[in-house]
Amino acid sequence: MKKILVIIVTYNALRWIDRCLESLYRSSIPVDIFIVDNNSSDGTVSYIRDKYAILQLIENKKNLGFGKANNLGLKYAIDNNYDYVYLLNQDAWVFNTTIEKLISIHEQNHFWGVLSPLQINAICNRLDANFMLCCPRVMLSDYIFDNRNSVYMTDFVMAAHWLISRECLLIVGGFSPSFPHYGEDHNFLHRVSFLKFKIGIVPGAMGVHDRELRVESRELIIKKKYLKAVVEISNLNKNLLRGVLFQPINLLIYSLKVHSLKSFVNTIKLIIHLPQFISNRMRSKNYSFLDI
Repeated sequence: MKKILVIIVTYNALRWIDRCLESLYRSSIPVDIFIVDNNSSDGTVSYIRDKYAILQLIENKKNLGFGKANNLGLKYAIDNNYDYVYLLNQDAWVFNTTIEKLISIHEQNHFWGVLSPLQINAICNRLDANFMLCCPRVMLSDYIFDNRNSVYMTDFVMAAHWLISRECLLIVGGFSPSFPHYGEDHNFLHRVSFLKFKIGIVPGAMGVHDRELRVESRELIIKKKYLKAVVEISNLNKNLLRGVLFQPINLLIYSLKVHSLKSFVNTIKLIIHLPQFISNRMRSKNYSFLDI
């Protein structure tokens, strides 16, 4: 029997937590659950403690961010000999056979480092809009004409639903501290590819991501633009010198274009933190960031 650890990072998750956790209890393959709460203020922790028998529930006194919180679970999975980790967003849930189908694909070819199901909206009538952007064109056409392969290779898929193999974790490690929140999934998958693992989407498996009605604020858009620059500098598959030279310039041009003082400050911030980002990039060429 394979050992599977599901890691969920929560922050004020009360509106979703029942659907998220109850879906795991209905899974066709047994899983252990590891929850890291990032200092919720809505009663999430007490609700989980009272209602659910969770393997591990870590209650942080401050918000560690997505990457650092997940690293606690990844380290636990490695130390306790889990065969797979399933990263599941607090606003997401699985179907009965989701995890089983992903594992079946991995067992056929162990070069898959990260596998994702189709990520659909909460009312289950279409693909998540952002997820569609991750899908290869051939997959979308095959999906429409009901001529699907068992798995499709992709460069990126969001971390709301990730099955990560133990083999991949032991080579890649955890999330980089260069990305407290946002950008960490891109960086992790860049490292997965650099270290010769593949990333795949399995159309025979589905998972829900309930986020369709959310609108990004101008502040968040500006933040993501900054983090995109950090992602590019940190990308092991691209030239470092080019990233160091051009990303600050690109960010400065963007700040002038949108007339944003915040974006200009982010440009200065990017330059100041370049040594740290370069150091983390060098570390990430091998197993890294789980020396907790």
